[in-house]
Amino acid sequence: MSAWLHPLFGFLTVGLVVWLAARGLRSRQRHPDAAAARAAHRRASVPVWLLAVGLAVSGTASVAWLRDDLELAASAHFWAGWGLAIFLTLGFSSSRQFRSHPDARQVHAVLGVFTLLAAVTVLLLGLGLLP
Repeated sequence: MSAWLHPLFGFLTVGLVVWLAARGLRSRQRHPDAAAARAAHRRASVPVWLLAVGLAVSGTASVAWLRDDLELAASAHFWAGWGLAIFLTLGFSSSRQFRSHPDARQVHAVLGVFTLLAAVTVLLLGLGLLP
């Protein structure tokens, strides 16, 4: 059962990253609910970040302790998962710079695209590693 927790939370996290990206994109458009989308994006970003970092750590631990058939840090899934956690961290950090750095919003948006791509990549690469 514990070997399935990581994949289940991984699917949830990828879904939340997609939803978070959609809220971020909506917040940048001239749309009546842009402010609500911005608020939802802001509220959900930290829990999604914590979930992704927790999955990177638990996935690493899972391979180390539960999966004798896999070598630690040998898969592209491992590196994409840590990349996702790093992109979310950088995205969060860039959002703290909006007022002091004029280009921070653009950097944040580009990081969001890379985060979305990393999430989908992690999911696709992880399918082949399911127990």
